[in-house]
Amino acid sequence: MAEAFAGLSIAANIVQFTEYALALVSDCREIYESADGARQENLELETVIQSIHDRHSCMKTACNGTSGQGPLRKSLSFLISTLEKLKATNKSRFPKLGSLRAAIVASCYGNTLRGLEKRLLAIEEEVSREMIKILTDKQSDAMLSLRHLEEIIEQGHQKTDNRLSTVKGELMRNATQLSATQIESNDRGFAQVIFKVEELLKEVKEVGSDQIFLDSLNFEDLREREYRIKDAGVTTLDWIFNQPQTNYLDWLTSRNDVYWVQGKESDQKSPDSSFQTLILFVGRKWKVYADEEWAGSYRLVTAQFFFWNSGLPMQKSQRGLLQSLLYQIFCSYRPLIRLVRPEHSPTHWTLEELFNLVRKVVARGTSTTKYCFFIDGLDEYEGEVENIVSAVKSLGSLPTVKLCVSSRPWNSFTAAFDREGYNLVLQHFTKQDMINYTKQEFLGNEIFRQLSQADQQFHQLPAMVATKAEGVWLWAFLVIRNLLGELSGHVTFQDVKEKLESLPGELEDYYDRILAKLNPVDRIEADKILLIAIDAAKPLPVSALSWITQSYKDPWLAISSPIEPISAAYIEQTCTTWRTLLGNRCGDLLEIHRFSSDVPLLNHRVDFLHRTVRDYLTASYQQTLRRRVSDDFKTNHILCRIMLRLLKGLNVDSNAVEMKMIAVLSIVDEFLYYSRELDLMGEVDTDLVDDVDLVVSEYCRNHKNHWTNARPTPHDEYFEEFGQCTFYALAIQSKLSGYISAKLDAYPGALRDKLARPLLDYALRPSREVDFEFPFEIQRQDSPMRTEIKIIKALLDRGADVNQKIYLYSDPHGETPTVWSLFLRFCYTNRGGVHPSVLQSWYRACELLIQHGASPHLKTVFEDRSISGTATLRRGVTYTLTVAEVLTRVFPIFKARSLVQRLVDAHYKKCRTSWGYWVWWNLSLAKWEREQMAALREPVSS
Repeated sequence: MAEAFAGLSIAANIVQFTEYALALVSDCREIYESADGARQENLELETVIQSIHDRHSCMKTACNGTSGQGPLRKSLSFLISTLEKLKATNKSRFPKLGSLRAAIVASCYGNTLRGLEKRLLAIEEEVSREMIKILTDKQSDAMLSLRHLEEIIEQGHQKTDNRLSTVKGELMRNATQLSATQIESNDRGFAQVIFKVEELLKEVKEVGSDQIFLDSLNFEDLREREYRIKDAGVTTLDWIFNQPQTNYLDWLTSRNDVYWVQGKESDQKSPDSSFQTLILFVGRKWKVYADEEWAGSYRLVTAQFFFWNSGLPMQKSQRGLLQSLLYQIFCSYRPLIRLVRPEHSPTHWTLEELFNLVRKVVARGTSTTKYCFFIDGLDEYEGEVENIVSAVKSLGSLPTVKLCVSSRPWNSFTAAFDREGYNLVLQHFTKQDMINYTKQEFLGNEIFRQLSQADQQFHQLPAMVATKAEGVWLWAFLVIRNLLGELSGHVTFQDVKEKLESLPGELEDYYDRILAKLNPVDRIEADKILLIAIDAAKPLPVSALSWITQSYKDPWLAISSPIEPISAAYIEQTCTTWRTLLGNRCGDLLEIHRFSSDVPLLNHRVDFLHRTVRDYLTASYQQTLRRRVSDDFKTNHILCRIMLRLLKGLNVDSNAVEMKMIAVLSIVDEFLYYSRELDLMGEVDTDLVDDVDLVVSEYCRNHKNHWTNARPTPHDEYFEEFGQCTFYALAIQSKLSGYISAKLDAYPGALRDKLARPLLDYALRPSREVDFEFPFEIQRQDSPMRTEIKIIKALLDRGADVNQKIYLYSDPHGETPTVWSLFLRFCYTNRGGVHPSVLQSWYRACELLIQHGASPHLKTVFEDRSISGTATLRRGVTYTLTVAEVLTRVFPIFKARSLVQRLVDAHYKKCRTSWGYWVWWNLSLAKWEREQMAALREPVSS
């Protein structure tokens, strides 16, 4: 975009340049006229020359890289040299002689200055005409790019930026008028054009920054779930606004922040669910009622989000929720962007940053704007239920904000939202909607229409299905598909009725029936596919289905496969083949979904028909599946091989790898997750892990630094890599203890060769940024902050130095921290609210570090924290804590005392004389006791 406006910018800069130069000529001629001394008393030559030097500097900056700057700069240099000569003449010890010399110099250069002035005027006129031509030509790069920028804004569901349109319109009018006149005869009009060009370029830059900011909030398939929601045959949902059945309008004027729509288990999650349709309908029609009942004269902004457990990570996370809401808010009202936009938009937003941004947005519009957010499927959030409840309450607590949320009636949601009657139970209102839906589905089938014409009893079938469904839309969807699939011209109404009555009324029983009917010939392969789908962290690309059996039969296939893009034709053929195979082998429990992605290989993914299928298989059928496959079928090993095949099959251009880097890193993270699961089972495949590094290194062969440096780092200055990250460092952060031990044994020099951050520092502070919370890590409370003791011990046993200085960083006092001091800082800064397992891992790490010579004498400098319990620091007041003081505030007193005792004992072993130990022991013990008493009396609040 910037390149397209370069021509216009260059033209404007050259015009400015010539005007500067003309001003300098005028200054020089003024000096020439005053050279006889008649105005020497009024002329401050030093000031004039300094001003000219300043202008020269401005011009070099403004016109850097422009084609017209060469001759103009030469002219300017000539002017400055002339002035310097006049200046030297003016400083002569003999004034009269100096005036004579100045007159001679000025006489010599006078004609040259007048000629230069004419040339500058000619250049200015020529470039001005070119500028007018650019502005009036609709096919010029600048005008096409400006239109493209407006289209981007419109395609993003944003209103065209008024400021950009206004400036563009004024500029075009001025340029069109000026093109019909002589430029030299309309200096005022052209000056206005130049002013508007500068204004436009400035606005284009601002709009570009706005778009970068918006793009940082946007993510793949942001509205995919909304687009998948169908009308489900519902003729109208206006009953939601009827009083007093739903009390929805009462809620608008109440002080309650949240309106809760609850549905019977699984009724809202079918592919044609009226639950999601209701949220979509209310979100679109709500403004009509809200304007009258709640918003009044306020600007009303709405945003929607649909959690989707079968979708991509951002479609079922808090980050996805907040980024989606913010993106829609800013698209709806762009002027907000410049009021809250940070100086540099992050490539990876943290939850804290997103919540702060939401608060800032609401605070900016408290007196002018009201917001309502519609959030569907809280039960589809992938994480702790308490976390999403807390997030909803935090949003609802903001002034001028209301939320309409939906979920299944889980206890946590009932306790949080079932108050003061501002909720509704969906199935109490949707029976007729379900009848309408079933009618539409049955009548859409040609065979059913023929049967119903021959036998009127078939018209009873939709109502019978709706009654037995009892509000569960997924059950209705599955049963309708089942019944329609078995219709033929010879079937009778009694046959269909008996079939319907034989079908289980509960979803779990229905799933059991589907599995029992699978073809025994295909059962083994079906079992493998279902197990892989259960253990997969994300929905797998369709191509992976073909690789499951291949990877099991040939473990080396993933490594031996070449790095070769998988063609789009192969992907489409695979999708066509597996749509049929999945139905035969897995009974439609798995489906192929299409996603919009820049990477064709990842566009088609396989996932369960519904989350209840995964829940059912995991709870009731998983062990049966595992018993039926062979013992050496390790799902995590197969998934690792699949991820490697995916990496090799990506169409990645090494000269433009940045375009696909997000997809590459996402696959790498998933691979590392499965490798970690293998590591916990005591298995390691170093060749497989090494090959991942080799593949991505090949893609990034034109990069200066190792590809791991393309990963985002935690928002903390003490985690900066400065281009020195390595794959070993990433493997340590991923806690691949078996792999690291094997590599350290094979390459002992790896410890010594690592520059900047030592490998031990990565093991002690393993925090890294990932775009997804992996399921087993959530179940194990495997926090990214938890240290892996096996890796720490492996590094220490092989010579890692706990007291090694890390010269990348310096504390607020300018001192260089050590591995040990940064670990203490890490523990102290993140101590608030960590899981007990994390705290225990830190304690065991401290034991190992003390055993290997951790210094008891260092003091760690801390900064005042802006928010308690987080690692986000701000420059300001600092305070210093000793090792003992840090340990006291991180661990329980009895554990802290134990660690300090270990420090004392370890130091004693290093003391060569009993006298030296005795003195040190008593001083340390006395100080320790004083610190403990002080800590108990007055604990640090920060």
